[in-house]
Amino acid sequence: MLALAVAPAAHAGRVCDLPAVLSFTVEERALFDGGVGLVVAGASASGSGLRAGDVVRQANGRRTTACADLEAVAAEARARGLFVLVAAERGGALVTAALATGESAVARAAPVGEPAAPAAEGADASAPVAPALPAAPTPRPTPAELPPRADVSAELAAKAVAAAALLGTVGEAARVGVPIAAYERRLDEATNALAALSIAGEGGAAVRAVIAEAVGYYEAARDIRRYQAAAIEHARVDRRGASAQSLPYFSDSEVPHWMARYPFLDESLLQAPRTTHMLLPGETAGRWNPDLAVALLWERARRAAVRLDAWGRGG
Repeated sequence: MLALAVAPAAHAGRVCDLPAVLSFTVEERALFDGGVGLVVAGASASGSGLRAGDVVRQANGRRTTACADLEAVAAEARARGLFVLVAAERGGALVTAALATGESAVARAAPVGEPAAPAAEGADASAPVAPALPAAPTPRPTPAELPPRADVSAELAAKAVAAAALLGTVGEAARVGVPIAAYERRLDEATNALAALSIAGEGGAAVRAVIAEAVGYYEAARDIRRYQAAAIEHARVDRRGASAQSLPYFSDSEVPHWMARYPFLDESLLQAPRTTHMLLPGETAGRWNPDLAVALLWERARRAAVRLDAWGRGG
């Protein structure tokens, strides 16, 4: 990977509005290559593990080129109590850092492919430590098994059936022919309604896990459709043509992160990117089928909803 020089601080843009617990400051700044990127302006020595001058390329699998990108990821992660997994460029190398959005400890950044530094003598071994792995989010764990139907309340069973029905409304819009805006609106409405169900009590965690699984599939499909639309628009590809079903991708794009999160999406890959050393080190694009990836995600989401409905009805 070629190192990209950062423009002097005099060319700095606005400072990103990030939670203080992340322990680093990021500016939307001009780069010497003529582009704009997110540059770490300052970081706590014992906090994020990032360094001033690092260029933040991705966060939680999403490309970050403007403050709005990173702010949205940080806000979502904090609302859900998740880590922010950052991939940054430092001196031509890729480094990663897992940043806690709560008050717990955070992991230091480490170059991809290198082992994490050993814990300091006397360090609290019980503190959560995030792995120094590639920037791809960790795959979702397998949801907890739903408890025996006879062991839960009738109220929880009824809410499970209601949740399955709400997920079904998203499934109705899960069609390639449905405009992205309409699909996103249906997903947002269902997500809000699901939150309003306030599923709790004995067995509630397992029901919420199945709901989260289905919503995760639908959200990933939404993100892929957005990516696909942007790529087609940028390349001026006629969406009606067969070529629209096969798009290029590089190893630093969002595509490998979706594959890492949901390994079954490997079926949508047609050709992996390849490293080339012609003239300058670089990479030739791979190709993938976003329509197939979306279809696979939608099918998994529908299965989860059907499973939840059958369980709630005692089937």
